[in-house]
Amino acid sequence: MPLNLTIISNFFEPFRTYTNATLYKPPEQVRIFEVELVTRHPDRGHLRAVGRISAAVSGSKRHVQKVDEDEYQRGED
Repeated sequence: MPLNLTIISNFFEPFRTYTNATLYKPPEQVRIFEVELVTRHPDRGHLRAVGRISAAVSGSKRHVQKVDEDEYQRGED
């Protein structure tokens, strides 16, 4: 069975890393989100990104995080 992939430019993309870093944030306030999977919510049908999130400080623990389409806020380009 062929794998059908859709690139979603208005939402997170799998295998990409995102951050909320700005020039004025200290590293302990910066978050890094490594997206592993983008899928659809089984009941509501909206997009859901699943990955690992951590602080930008060396040695920070990573934990599983999900972000739903209605929670997503696009950053500045």
